[in-house]
Amino acid sequence: MAIFKEEKTVQEKKLKLFWRKHTDKLKEFLKTKKGKRVYVAVLISLGVVAAVSSTALIIKWMDYRSAQKGYEQLRELAPSEEDHPAIASDLSATDDDEEAVALEYESLEPSPELVNINADYIGWVRISGTPVDYPVTQANDNDKYMRTTFWGGSSVAGCIFMDYRCAGAFESPIAMIYGHNMRDSSMFTSLHKYRDGAYFANNPEVTVFTKDGGALSYRVFAAFVTETSEPVFGLYDADSAAIAAYFASHGAPEGATRFLVLSTCTGEEHENERMLVFAALQ
Repeated sequence: MAIFKEEKTVQEKKLKLFWRKHTDKLKEFLKTKKGKRVYVAVLISLGVVAAVSSTALIIKWMDYRSAQKGYEQLRELAPSEEDHPAIASDLSATDDDEEAVALEYESLEPSPELVNINADYIGWVRISGTPVDYPVTQANDNDKYMRTTFWGGSSVAGCIFMDYRCAGAFESPIAMIYGHNMRDSSMFTSLHKYRDGAYFANNPEVTVFTKDGGALSYRVFAAFVTETSEPVFGLYDADSAAIAAYFASHGAPEGATRFLVLSTCTGEEHENERMLVFAALQ
């Protein structure tokens, strides 16, 4: 043990001598004209790197803020629960109930302002008490709104959009909606909170207002992280029995025939992962 301590002490002394020797050489070098030029160049390089990094962060923050300010303004045009006293249901409606729902749909006014802003507007999704409160678009592909806002601007926030393969929009058996997982907690970032049991229990209702003035109420029944290979991403052309069986395996209520799927990513380091929230039309 004594020999080991002695060897360690010797190594520490050698290391100190090494650093002292080279530190002294560096100090002498920096006193020369060439050394001073190198020192100044290093400082300038570090300053440039810091300035570029700071500028990039500021630009990103401004982009985030601009996008969210735009969506805050759009919420002034958004439909509300007060405008829709009856919420559509397809789980246990009788013939009379279905007739009443149809009449309610006819009596509701569409959202011309939002359609005028963006012809791709198909509805509004809201989870009361959470940050999810956005217009929904649908294009001819799933690329357009990845980096395009509702009003046509360019932003990393993009827009909440429905998969182009959902032919009937919210009338489809599966209404698949995508939104970014943003660092400022906007868009669909809060979906990750559904992995917490208390949050799941306290935020079970998802409301969708369709562009024709209708209102749909969904109830969340599952939330989990999975891969892009998850079967739900390939069910668009499946028959109703296959769709019902898939969602039943994830706890869907008996008799449910129409489903809402909210999807967001889990981070740049996990590009093939997705956070999914399943809800059934009530």
